[in-house]
Formats: sequence, structure tokens, C-alpha cells
Amino acid sequence: MSGLKGASNENCWAFICYETTTGVKFADNLQKSLKKINVNTFIAKNDLIEGDRDEMKTRDSILRSCPVFIFIVTTVSLHSDEVLREVNESLNYGKYIIVCLHNSTSVTSFKEKFPKLANVQRIYFEDECELANRITSNHPQYNKIIQLNQKDDTDLKANLEYDTGLIVAPIWSLKKISNNDRRGHVIFYLKNKTGTDINLCGYRMIRISPNGERDIYYNGYACAESDFKKWVSGLHFELPLRNYDDNTIHWDDVDIIKTYGINKPGLWKTEIQIAYLENGSSDISFSKGETELEYV
Repeated sequence: MSGLKGASNENCWAFICYETTTGVKFADNLQKSLKKINVNTFIAKNDLIEGDRDEMKTRDSILRSCPVFIFIVTTVSLHSDEVLREVNESLNYGKYIIVCLHNSTSVTSFKEKFPKLANVQRIYFEDECELANRITSNHPQYNKIIQLNQKDDTDLKANLEYDTGLIVAPIWSLKKISNNDRRGHVIFYLKNKTGTDINLCGYRMIRISPNGERDIYYNGYACAESDFKKWVSGLHFELPLRNYDDNTIHWDDVDIIKTYGINKPGLWKTEIQIAYLENGSSDISFSKGETELEYV
């Protein structure tokens, strides 16, 4: 593509948005780090040819083609018209947005400036090394199902029953589904009331049929709850949550009936189990929440 030094819209994973006077160091180091694991990204400083007459067109073309939009949020970025434009474009194009909030930036000010991103999960960072580490170590090519072997099943159930430090309030985007209206997603609303910062580790979704039968439907197969020892994790989920902070995690719309194996009419319940680590602790803690969905 004309106007570009190296990146192209065919192989670019993420468009990195930043404010030029306060965010370029973070963006530059992040791009170099991702390049080391063979992940291509775009940042204007390094990838636009100076003097390109069609610079705006070139940026927009790359933004449209990248599946991911990484927004590096500094205080000054809240006052940048160009940053605002790029964020709005990413929303218009339906990009998967990763918000990276510098520790010195006010969360309240961020939410006021970008209300449409208020409920998007956030990565907090202090310096360029911490930002690069959080993104590269959780890149989708390394998405994993983590094993929590520290707890046996009895301990797990006890923790899930009594731990209320992390409030888990899931909800479906649809209250009712039918053969004609079946696309939607589950939403995780989380509130950290543990008294310390935590890091989310993994989650499980328990399917409870109208008859009260419990199992886990994963990758097209039903599995007994007691036999499923895995916890699903990845970039979209494995995030820090500060003390008394809240976060809302949305998933992509899917065919709910097919994806979650909803195979007969009635009221289906979903129990969300979440594993997390408290700051400074090596012991996994657990919490849970429940929601329901009616198949008519």
C-alpha cells in the first residue's frame, strides 16, 4: 500500500492508537515487543511515510483492516481530537478494542470522555515494559486453558460457595431466545470487594438445564462438571482488577442455541465460576454468579 513503510493491511494484527507527546514511547516499545513474537502492528510514527498526501486515507485503511484496536490512554490523550477520531472510527468498524490505561490517568475522566468505552475491560500499566509484557504474554496465539491443580473438587466447591470478595453478576444480552431470535452473548459484570487488587485467571460456565441437570458444554461437547478440570483464559479475560473497581466483559454475539447446546424449551440457568489471584498471594480464590435464559 502506498504511504506505508513496512506494515500492510494484509498482515497487520492491531492498530495502536496513542497521543503523540505522551504515548509514543509506550506505542513504540509495544510494537517492537510484538514484532519479536511475529505479530505485526501499525503505529503512525514508524509506519507512515513522511509527507504522504493521503495520510488520513492510509491510516483509515489500516484501521479498517486490523482486527484489533489498542488504545493507549494517557491524560493528554483525553484532550486529543485525533485520538477521539480514531477511537470513534474503531467503534464504527466494530473493532475488538483493548484499552490500556496508564496508572496516572483518571478512570473517571476516561469514562466521561469515552462513555462508549466505559464498560470495556482495561489493562493498567505503569511503564512501557509493563504494557508490553501484559499484551505480549496474553496475545491470542498464546491463549490457553489453565489448569488449577492446587485445589481438589471439594475445596473448589467450598470456595465457590463462601467467597464473596469478588462480586460476579452475569447476564445474557437476551432474556429469551427462539429459533428465529438466537444471536446474543453473555456479559460478566465484576466488582472487586476483596480489599486488594486482584488478577483474573480463568472462568468456567456451568449449564443448568430446565430439569436441573448440571454440566459444561465446551467446544461442542457436553462434559460432567466433576470431570471438567480446566479453566478458560486468554487476552480477553486475563486482566487485573483494582480494589473496589468494577469491570464489564462482553463477548461476541453467537448462535446461543448452537454454541451453548441449548436443546429443549424451558428456563436454562448459567453459573459463571471465576478464578482469581489476590495481589501478593499464590493461592487461587474462586467466586461465582448465576443468570438465566429462556428458550421458547
